[in-house]
Amino acid sequence: MSLSYALLGLLRGSPINGYAIKALFDEAINFVWQAELSQIYRELESLEKKGLLCSTIEPQRDRPSKRLYQVTEAGRLAFEKWATTIPDSFATPKRDEFSLRIFFGSGTDKELMKEEFRRYIEHMRGLRKGAEKYTNLAERFPGDQVMARADQICREDPYCDFIRRRAVLVSEAQILWAEECLAKLEAGPGS
Repeated sequence: MSLSYALLGLLRGSPINGYAIKALFDEAINFVWQAELSQIYRELESLEKKGLLCSTIEPQRDRPSKRLYQVTEAGRLAFEKWATTIPDSFATPKRDEFSLRIFFGSGTDKELMKEEFRRYIEHMRGLRKGAEKYTNLAERFPGDQVMARADQICREDPYCDFIRRRAVLVSEAQILWAEECLAKLEAGPGS
């Protein structure tokens, strides 16, 4: 359900096409919510059917026409209601395959588990690095005012910075935890 509200929030400004919405997800929102392009388009269609957004076709000379989406008044009201409601739970979903594999690690090859931790550490370092940098949508979409505005918001809005900082700190904590686990495994039994 939160994908709907993420889309409504993104569409409160200028009209945006689906590909640009996906780019915004990948650059700015991916620390808290991820979505595939197919999910985004499915949800956009659903929101349009519900009257929470509308779309128009914009012809382009050198490329195929693009569909631009924009929030309706009903969509704006639905977003505002959602944004001002405190969630029932602050917990993240409990579907973590990596942690489940670690839980059953004693029945697995120790060298394989060490490699799992090493790969996890590298993955988390990549996430931390991504969270530390600002978006570069204006460079990827030259001349696109929506993307330039998205970059500006991500650089100036303290709330975007709050989410990016949280992602950095969570990544650092995960790296520290995994490095401690790896060190224990490498030290051997009884450590």
